[in-house]
Amino acid sequence: MAVTGLTAPAATAESVAEDRREAPRPDAVARQHGVDARHGAPMGWRLRDGHDAAGPAAPQTAPADPFRAEAAVPGMDVSGHTVGNDWKTWHGNGIEFAYIKASEGDYLLNTKFAEQWTGATQEGVVRGSYHFANPKVTDGATQADYFIEHGGGWTPDDRTLPGALDIEWNPYEGNDCYDRTPAELQQFVADFVGRYQERTGTRPIIYTARSWWDQCMGSSPSWRSTPLWIARWTDSPGPLPDAWKGVEHTIWQNAAWEELGYDTDLFNGDLTALKAFATNGA
Repeated sequence: MAVTGLTAPAATAESVAEDRREAPRPDAVARQHGVDARHGAPMGWRLRDGHDAAGPAAPQTAPADPFRAEAAVPGMDVSGHTVGNDWKTWHGNGIEFAYIKASEGDYLLNTKFAEQWTGATQEGVVRGSYHFANPKVTDGATQADYFIEHGGGWTPDDRTLPGALDIEWNPYEGNDCYDRTPAELQQFVADFVGRYQERTGTRPIIYTARSWWDQCMGSSPSWRSTPLWIARWTDSPGPLPDAWKGVEHTIWQNAAWEELGYDTDLFNGDLTALKAFATNGA
């Protein structure tokens, strides 16, 4: 299978602006949690008020040592909301991998993506990109194409992680599930994953929270072979969504530094396993 979309584009603020379409307006709750029309929604935006029933309220300040962990590889995720681009310090503090927001829906690109990607690359951080899904605007295959064409590709080396599909609470008009049924959302994710795999040669990793997935997606076991990035801002990843019962998570998002606009993550394995994930995909 041909592998396409291998490298991050050399995007500039100007090229991003030219491609940009009108973004939906965040609802009142989303605006309170930092979602805006310029940068869209960061990962786990609704976890900031403890909205996930799988764990207690999210921390409002950074934990004392968010990068320290045993038997796991520390990482982080960043977006247009992130303050600074200090990969030298982050890497020096133990960060070995990172996910960078590339796109949202079919209407928004991260204007900081190129500098964030370049910074991570220069410091030797294993990096990948993520797409914030909006199932209300287009189908999953269309959004996978948009993602791949704007930095979401994958190359089978030891430094580029498979792309991530961020599917979680709806920050825009409508209910938490984007006014979609579980069957409709299952189809959206299937279309996204299928198109991404067709074009890149790997499945993406799925980022979600247990309470959202179980409520909005249901318990179909179709996703057990797709890597899971679980969001739970507490002392353990906790029970996984029903769809992944009997398997282990790949990444755990365990905390947020809200004032700096990034989250911390742990890869479930050692550095060799992380690089194998980057090399072999899923």
